[in-house]
Amino acid sequence: MVFFSLTSILVCALALLSGRVNGITTRHNRDYFYVGGEYVAGPVFGNIKFGQMYVEHLKPLVVLPNSNPLVFIHGAGLTGSTWLDTPDDREGWAEFFLKRGYEIYIVDQPARGRSAYQPGHDGPQFMFPAELVEGVFTAPTTASWSFADRHTQWPGTGLRGDPTFEEFYSSLVPLVSTDSESGLLNQNALIALLSSPKIQKDVILVTHSQSGLFGWPAADAAVAQNLPRKVKAIVALEPGGPPFQPDTQNQPTTPNPALIQMHPWGLSEVPMTYDPAVSDPSEFTLEPIADDPGYTCVQQSGTPRKWANLLNLPVLVVTAEASWHASFDDCTVNFMCQAGLTVHFARLPDFGILGNGHMLYLEKNNKKIAQDVVLPFIQKVSFNWGTLDSGKFKVCPGLSTVS
Repeated sequence: MVFFSLTSILVCALALLSGRVNGITTRHNRDYFYVGGEYVAGPVFGNIKFGQMYVEHLKPLVVLPNSNPLVFIHGAGLTGSTWLDTPDDREGWAEFFLKRGYEIYIVDQPARGRSAYQPGHDGPQFMFPAELVEGVFTAPTTASWSFADRHTQWPGTGLRGDPTFEEFYSSLVPLVSTDSESGLLNQNALIALLSSPKIQKDVILVTHSQSGLFGWPAADAAVAQNLPRKVKAIVALEPGGPPFQPDTQNQPTTPNPALIQMHPWGLSEVPMTYDPAVSDPSEFTLEPIADDPGYTCVQQSGTPRKWANLLNLPVLVVTAEASWHASFDDCTVNFMCQAGLTVHFARLPDFGILGNGHMLYLEKNNKKIAQDVVLPFIQKVSFNWGTLDSGKFKVCPGLSTVS
């Protein structure tokens, strides 16, 4: 208890030294480095590097003793800058956790942002049209999904011409167009990161959306390859899913077998270590299970195969009230529970946190989500501080419908 009090005093004192004007103002040391990549033939002559990943390192002047570093991995169409602050210039999650003494690593996914895209070696790119961003992320309507009108937390109108939307959309960049290619690139780069001498402790991954597909293989590889650093836990904000099916707002009631090629390893584009072992996705035995009206999950049938290297991995899945993910994140959680994990499922309405969409960590109440949902889980994992309310942090609750 004395240790906790002294630590709190140090962190609070550091927070008092900062006053936000623009960008991160908490006093910290910053550096950056690259991991991974290989030399390949250049387009004209010589050799160029391909597959490397940019990593930005933010270290507070006072690091919370015995804390695990946080590795933030952005979602599709974004770069690591998305964690620094919000499009309307409020405090982002990087500063939120820096203030509380956490060391932070922020990546740009390979072939994205400051991690060079190499034409001729990286595959075709895709750029989110402004209309799609409005209709899915910032200003969805019930024409997209039935409860989209609950979305109230995006700052501004969420439409073109609004200053916050313009700032957000300007931050988007092209991405490699298939998750299968991104999955392999990210697996190799994250293995390199966990092997880097730049990181001296086991880490907690914070993933969002698309990058949720990349956290599980990284944690798996850390154990399978006995990497120097392991993944202590994963915080997955509306992670890529659902299992074996495309991420879509309007799922058919009867899944098309031809579509069971996206996330072919369950929740991953690259092979995972299963017990019993799986050498090809065709070896899974799957069944459709009715979930929300008009939505059907695909789950393992019979005796489920387990994620052999992740059975003791703490996982938090966070789902917003008004996002289309509210329809199927329970399928994602249920699949992981079938695979042997103990997953804490946090639906934000259970915390009294309403009105959020898919970009919840950027929205008007982003600090409340970090404070009430994510921080308690991280503290529990790292220090065994406090108790997670089982009525809010629901452990493997099974399938449920959106009310």
